[in-house]
Amino acid sequence: MGKLLSLMSNSKILMTNQIQIPKLKIIILTVVVIFSTGVFYFFSISSHQTQIQPAQAQSPNIWFFYNNENGIVGSAIPNSSSGPYWEEYNPPGVYRSDSIIGKYVELTTTNLQNAYTIAVQNRNAVYGTRWGETYPLTLIQGTTYYIAGRFRFDRINGSNIWQDSTAEMADQQASFDKLFEFQGSNFRWGIDSGYSDVACWYCRQPGDRCLNKFTFTAWVGKNSGVPCYENYAILDQNVPPYSTPYSAPYFCNYEKWYNVVLAVTAANSTSGRVQLWINGTKVTDQQNVHTMCSTTGSTVKMIYLNGTIAQPAYDAPAHKRSFDDLIFTDSWQNIIDGKYLTDPYADQPPTPSYLLPDLVKDRIINQLDFDLFKTRWALNTADFNSDSKTDSQDFGIMMSRWGSY
Repeated sequence: MGKLLSLMSNSKILMTNQIQIPKLKIIILTVVVIFSTGVFYFFSISSHQTQIQPAQAQSPNIWFFYNNENGIVGSAIPNSSSGPYWEEYNPPGVYRSDSIIGKYVELTTTNLQNAYTIAVQNRNAVYGTRWGETYPLTLIQGTTYYIAGRFRFDRINGSNIWQDSTAEMADQQASFDKLFEFQGSNFRWGIDSGYSDVACWYCRQPGDRCLNKFTFTAWVGKNSGVPCYENYAILDQNVPPYSTPYSAPYFCNYEKWYNVVLAVTAANSTSGRVQLWINGTKVTDQQNVHTMCSTTGSTVKMIYLNGTIAQPAYDAPAHKRSFDDLIFTDSWQNIIDGKYLTDPYADQPPTPSYLLPDLVKDRIINQLDFDLFKTRWALNTADFNSDSKTDSQDFGIMMSRWGSY
């Protein structure tokens, strides 16, 4: 991934870009860096990855950052013997690459698979050793922590991952994933993908409002045996115009990358705060939230992805889900420097007009695009010829490209 963090000794921001060492073959190299503040970090370089961990708790810090630039395209991601991932399902994730993100991890699910857990672990961890038990981070009351990443969902044969039609939502409270979360003995925070509880209210209304789309939401919840939260709380998008259930959520498209940032202010009272950004747009700002159960002993023990898929029905078809540049930090500047508040496609050239009818973004113009076009017609959002309206001319453009890309 070319949009990476810089190494700045004064601010203690660490670089995890690919490191070039000419004419040397190194299996593992440990480097100790002493900063002017006396704080030191170490990082390890191997043939498959570069990762960083702080040697002692100082703020601000990048507690965890990992990208996939040193992965070999087409090969499986490393397991816990070489870190930092441990995968619960086979086949394992595979390194891929594209012009937008660079190298990333792609997971392929099976039909009705209910989870695809990828646990983020310590360097050289073994099965059962969770992240943070060797280098623990105890949360500090009043401090804001950030987790972020780049995410993408690809359909197989055009089948949507989450329930999204009016008919499907009629008897469902939700259809969403626990996409990316971190937790400890006294807290559990995460990012959802799909449609969570209140967003489903909007999707249940007539007109298939949510068809072929999805969104991201924030949540906090009880951890095992921890009764301090009033209840499991999905914190709905509440920043206008994305104030569900009374208006549409921030709609995302399949087959596209998104930068998602969750910020949680730790508070053992109702003075906490939870915020969420999608491609730099703030969609959630929930204040006066109880976000942790104790001011002592709240130690980060695990970070993982895809804890559930399409709950509560667990009815997702086979599909692909990808991620890159996972970060856990207590510095807002690290989020800015990592370009997590931007659209990944912002620096890309516009889509050629002859490709616009590929609404589903599956590289062929067919019935799936036509079905979506009918919805877009009513919303006036399929303007292929840039005349500020969706009409028969746009329909003609689609038909002229039928069966091609």
